[in-house]
Amino acid sequence: VAEVVRRGIHWSELSAGAMDITIGPAVALWNFDVETASPPDAKALEEAVRLIHYQDISIGNGTLQLNRKGMSLHLGAMGKGYAVDRAVDVLKKFGIENGLVNAGGDLMAFGTRDDRQDGTQAWRIGLQHPRSPEKMIASLDLSDRAVATSGDYQRYFIRDGIRYHHILDPQTGLPARSAMSATVVASSATDADALATALFVLGPDRGIALIDSLDGVEGMILSASGDAHFSSGFRNLPGFSFKGL
Repeated sequence: VAEVVRRGIHWSELSAGAMDITIGPAVALWNFDVETASPPDAKALEEAVRLIHYQDISIGNGTLQLNRKGMSLHLGAMGKGYAVDRAVDVLKKFGIENGLVNAGGDLMAFGTRDDRQDGTQAWRIGLQHPRSPEKMIASLDLSDRAVATSGDYQRYFIRDGIRYHHILDPQTGLPARSAMSATVVASSATDADALATALFVLGPDRGIALIDSLDGVEGMILSASGDAHFSSGFRNLPGFSFKGL
Protein backbone atom coordinates (compact mmCIF):
# COMPACT_ATOMS: atom_id res chain seq x y z
CA VAL A 1 0.00 0.00 0.00
CA ALA A 2 2.79 2.40 0.90
CA GLU A 3 4.46 1.80 -2.47
CA VAL A 4 1.29 2.63 -4.39
CA VAL A 5 0.54 5.68 -2.25
CA ARG A 6 4.06 7.07 -2.70
CA ARG A 7 3.80 6.64 -6.47
CA GLY A 8 0.34 8.17 -6.36
CA ILE A 9 1.67 11.24 -4.56
CA HIS A 10 4.42 11.47 -7.19
CA TRP A 11 1.95 11.59 -10.08
CA SER A 12 -0.46 13.81 -8.16
CA GLU A 13 2.32 16.35 -7.81
CA LEU A 14 3.48 16.15 -11.43
CA SER A 15 -0.07 16.45 -12.75
CA ALA A 16 -0.86 19.39 -10.43
CA GLY A 17 -3.62 17.33 -8.81
CA ALA A 18 -5.36 16.16 -12.01
CA MET A 19 -4.84 12.63 -10.69
CA ASP A 20 -5.36 12.77 -6.92
CA ILE A 21 -5.46 9.60 -4.83
CA THR A 22 -7.43 11.37 -2.07
CA ILE A 23 -10.47 11.63 -4.35
CA GLY A 24 -12.24 8.99 -2.24
CA PRO A 25 -14.87 11.29 -0.67
CA ALA A 26 -16.13 12.35 -4.10
CA VAL A 27 -16.05 8.82 -5.56
CA ALA A 28 -18.18 7.60 -2.63
CA LEU A 29 -21.03 9.90 -3.69
CA TRP A 30 -21.34 8.41 -7.18
CA ASN A 31 -22.96 5.11 -8.11
CA PHE A 32 -22.57 4.00 -11.72
CA ASP A 33 -23.81 0.47 -11.18
CA VAL A 34 -27.57 0.94 -10.82
CA GLU A 35 -30.19 1.65 -13.48
CA THR A 36 -31.54 4.62 -11.51
CA ALA A 37 -28.14 6.32 -11.17
CA SER A 38 -28.14 10.10 -10.92
CA PRO A 39 -25.64 12.83 -10.01
CA PRO A 40 -25.03 13.36 -6.28
CA ASP A 41 -26.29 16.30 -4.28
CA ALA A 42 -24.35 19.42 -5.27
CA LYS A 43 -23.74 20.54 -1.68
CA ALA A 44 -22.51 17.11 -0.61
CA LEU A 45 -20.17 17.05 -3.59
CA GLU A 46 -18.82 20.49 -2.75
CA GLU A 47 -18.07 19.35 0.80
CA ALA A 48 -16.35 16.22 -0.50
CA VAL A 49 -14.12 18.23 -2.86
CA ARG A 50 -12.80 20.22 0.12
CA LEU A 51 -11.31 16.97 1.45
CA ILE A 52 -9.42 16.16 -1.77
CA HIS A 53 -5.79 17.18 -1.41
CA TYR A 54 -2.87 14.79 -1.81
CA GLN A 55 -0.60 17.12 0.18
CA ASP A 56 -2.60 16.20 3.28
CA ILE A 57 -1.13 12.68 3.24
CA SER A 58 1.67 11.94 5.69
CA ILE A 59 3.66 8.78 5.02
CA GLY A 60 6.84 7.43 6.56
CA ASN A 61 8.33 5.18 9.25
CA GLY A 62 5.78 2.48 8.56
CA THR A 63 2.76 4.76 8.99
CA LEU A 64 0.25 6.37 6.68
CA GLN A 65 -1.94 9.22 7.88
CA LEU A 66 -4.65 11.35 6.30
CA ASN A 67 -4.41 14.67 8.05
CA ARG A 68 -8.03 15.82 7.88
CA LYS A 69 -11.11 14.06 9.22
CA GLY A 70 -13.26 12.62 6.45
CA MET A 71 -10.45 12.14 3.93
CA SER A 72 -10.13 8.81 2.16
CA LEU A 73 -7.93 7.27 -0.50
CA HIS A 74 -9.18 5.86 -3.76
CA LEU A 75 -6.51 4.02 -5.77
CA GLY A 76 -8.70 3.22 -8.78
CA ALA A 77 -6.42 5.26 -11.03
CA MET A 78 -3.49 2.97 -10.24
CA GLY A 79 -4.73 -0.28 -8.74
CA LYS A 80 -5.13 -2.34 -11.91
CA GLY A 81 -1.81 -1.15 -13.25
CA TYR A 82 -0.04 -2.08 -10.04
CA ALA A 83 -1.67 -5.53 -10.09
CA VAL A 84 -0.43 -6.05 -13.65
CA ASP A 85 3.14 -5.12 -12.71
CA ARG A 86 3.16 -7.46 -9.74
CA ALA A 87 1.70 -10.30 -11.83
CA VAL A 88 4.47 -9.85 -14.39
CA ASP A 89 7.04 -9.93 -11.59
CA VAL A 90 5.65 -13.24 -10.35
CA LEU A 91 5.66 -14.76 -13.82
CA LYS A 92 9.26 -13.73 -14.41
CA LYS A 93 10.23 -15.10 -10.99
CA PHE A 94 8.96 -18.51 -12.09
CA GLY A 95 10.93 -18.38 -15.31
CA ILE A 96 8.29 -17.14 -17.74
CA GLU A 97 10.19 -15.10 -20.33
CA ASN A 98 7.37 -14.12 -22.70
CA GLY A 99 3.83 -13.11 -21.91
CA LEU A 100 1.06 -10.55 -21.74
CA VAL A 101 -0.93 -9.64 -18.64
CA ASN A 102 -4.18 -7.79 -19.29
CA ALA A 103 -6.41 -6.38 -16.54
CA GLY A 104 -9.37 -4.89 -18.34
CA GLY A 105 -7.36 -2.84 -20.81
CA ASP A 106 -4.39 -2.00 -18.59
CA LEU A 107 -1.69 -4.37 -19.74
CA MET A 108 1.99 -5.20 -19.86
CA ALA A 109 3.64 -7.16 -22.66
CA PHE A 110 7.04 -8.69 -21.96
CA GLY A 111 9.39 -10.69 -24.09
CA THR A 112 8.19 -11.76 -27.51
CA ARG A 113 5.47 -13.87 -29.09
CA ASP A 114 5.83 -16.64 -31.63
CA ASP A 115 3.80 -15.81 -34.73
CA ARG A 116 4.48 -17.95 -37.74
CA GLN A 117 2.02 -16.03 -39.91
CA ASP A 118 3.79 -12.69 -40.19
CA GLY A 119 7.04 -13.19 -38.30
CA THR A 120 6.29 -10.33 -35.92
CA GLN A 121 7.75 -10.85 -32.48
CA ALA A 122 6.21 -7.91 -30.61
CA TRP A 123 2.73 -8.20 -29.15
CA ARG A 124 0.03 -6.57 -31.29
CA ILE A 125 -2.25 -4.35 -29.15
CA GLY A 126 -5.58 -2.83 -30.20
CA LEU A 127 -7.05 0.34 -28.69
CA GLN A 128 -10.82 0.36 -28.32
CA HIS A 129 -13.03 2.85 -30.14
CA PRO A 130 -14.63 5.06 -27.43
CA ARG A 131 -18.08 5.08 -29.05
CA SER A 132 -18.11 1.75 -30.91
CA PRO A 133 -16.67 -0.80 -28.46
CA GLU A 134 -16.68 -3.56 -31.07
CA LYS A 135 -14.16 -1.59 -33.15
CA MET A 136 -10.50 -0.68 -32.72
CA ILE A 137 -9.46 2.93 -33.23
CA ALA A 138 -5.73 2.26 -33.28
CA SER A 139 -3.15 -0.50 -32.89
CA LEU A 140 0.54 -0.76 -32.04
CA ASP A 141 3.28 -3.29 -31.31
CA LEU A 142 4.41 -3.69 -27.72
CA SER A 143 7.34 -5.44 -26.10
CA ASP A 144 8.57 -4.89 -22.54
CA ARG A 145 6.22 -1.94 -22.24
CA ALA A 146 2.83 -1.22 -20.69
CA VAL A 147 -0.22 0.55 -22.04
CA ALA A 148 -3.30 1.88 -20.23
CA THR A 149 -6.41 3.70 -21.41
CA SER A 150 -8.88 5.80 -19.42
CA GLY A 151 -12.20 6.43 -21.15
CA ASP A 152 -15.66 7.83 -20.55
CA TYR A 153 -17.20 4.63 -21.95
CA GLN A 154 -16.08 2.18 -19.26
CA ARG A 155 -18.47 3.07 -16.42
CA TYR A 156 -21.13 5.67 -17.04
CA PHE A 157 -24.81 6.52 -17.09
CA ILE A 158 -26.81 9.01 -19.13
CA ARG A 159 -29.27 11.30 -17.40
CA ASP A 160 -31.24 14.04 -19.21
CA GLY A 161 -29.03 13.56 -22.25
CA ILE A 162 -25.78 14.07 -20.33
CA ARG A 163 -23.13 11.36 -20.03
CA TYR A 164 -21.81 10.99 -16.47
CA HIS A 165 -18.73 8.79 -16.25
CA HIS A 166 -16.43 7.60 -13.48
CA ILE A 167 -13.30 9.67 -14.23
CA LEU A 168 -13.79 12.59 -11.87
CA ASP A 169 -12.01 15.92 -11.89
CA PRO A 170 -10.57 16.36 -8.36
CA GLN A 171 -11.21 20.11 -8.61
CA THR A 172 -14.96 19.69 -8.97
CA GLY A 173 -15.84 16.09 -8.10
CA LEU A 174 -17.69 15.97 -11.45
CA PRO A 175 -16.80 13.90 -14.52
CA ALA A 176 -13.96 15.49 -16.51
CA ARG A 177 -15.24 16.82 -19.82
CA SER A 178 -12.22 17.48 -22.05
CA ALA A 179 -11.71 13.98 -23.45
CA MET A 180 -13.32 10.74 -24.57
CA SER A 181 -10.24 8.67 -23.87
CA ALA A 182 -6.56 8.94 -23.00
CA THR A 183 -3.94 6.28 -23.67
CA VAL A 184 -0.42 6.12 -22.24
CA VAL A 185 2.51 3.85 -23.09
CA ALA A 186 5.11 3.61 -20.31
CA SER A 187 7.66 1.26 -18.79
CA SER A 188 5.28 0.17 -16.01
CA ALA A 189 1.53 -0.43 -15.96
CA THR A 190 1.27 1.48 -12.66
CA ASP A 191 2.61 4.64 -14.26
CA ALA A 192 0.66 4.17 -17.49
CA ASP A 193 -2.55 3.74 -15.48
CA ALA A 194 -2.01 6.83 -13.34
CA LEU A 195 -0.94 8.99 -16.27
CA ALA A 196 -3.90 7.93 -18.42
CA THR A 197 -6.23 9.26 -15.73
CA ALA A 198 -4.21 12.47 -15.41
CA LEU A 199 -4.26 13.05 -19.17
CA PHE A 200 -8.00 12.44 -19.36
CA VAL A 201 -8.64 15.08 -16.70
CA LEU A 202 -6.10 17.58 -18.05
CA GLY A 203 -7.41 17.40 -21.61
CA PRO A 204 -5.48 17.66 -24.87
CA ASP A 205 -3.39 20.81 -24.40
CA ARG A 206 -2.22 20.36 -20.82
CA GLY A 207 -2.17 16.57 -21.05
CA ILE A 208 0.11 16.40 -24.08
CA ALA A 209 2.33 19.09 -22.55
CA LEU A 210 2.71 16.92 -19.44
CA ILE A 211 3.60 13.79 -21.43
CA ASP A 212 6.10 15.66 -23.59
CA SER A 213 7.84 16.87 -20.43
CA LEU A 214 8.48 13.29 -19.27
CA ASP A 215 11.06 10.77 -20.45
CA GLY A 216 10.12 7.32 -21.65
CA VAL A 217 6.36 7.81 -21.96
CA GLU A 218 4.02 8.58 -24.84
CA GLY A 219 0.35 9.53 -24.88
CA MET A 220 -2.70 9.93 -27.10
CA ILE A 221 -5.84 11.87 -26.19
CA LEU A 222 -9.14 11.78 -28.03
CA SER A 223 -10.84 15.07 -27.22
CA ALA A 224 -14.51 15.43 -26.39
CA SER A 225 -15.06 16.66 -29.96
CA GLY A 226 -13.38 13.59 -31.41
CA ASP A 227 -10.02 15.08 -32.40
CA ALA A 228 -6.87 13.04 -31.83
CA HIS A 229 -3.86 14.58 -30.06
CA PHE A 230 -0.51 12.82 -29.82
CA SER A 231 2.67 13.27 -27.82
CA SER A 232 5.80 13.95 -29.83
CA GLY A 233 6.74 10.28 -30.25
CA PHE A 234 3.44 8.42 -30.12
CA ARG A 235 2.96 8.12 -33.88
CA ASN A 236 6.50 6.74 -34.13
CA LEU A 237 5.77 3.79 -31.82
CA PRO A 238 6.43 0.42 -33.49
CA GLY A 239 3.56 -0.77 -35.66
CA PHE A 240 1.35 2.24 -34.85
CA SER A 241 -1.76 2.56 -36.99
CA PHE A 242 -4.62 5.01 -36.44
CA LYS A 243 -8.05 4.64 -38.03
CA GLY A 244 -9.73 7.72 -36.58
CA LEU A 245 -13.23 8.15 -35.20
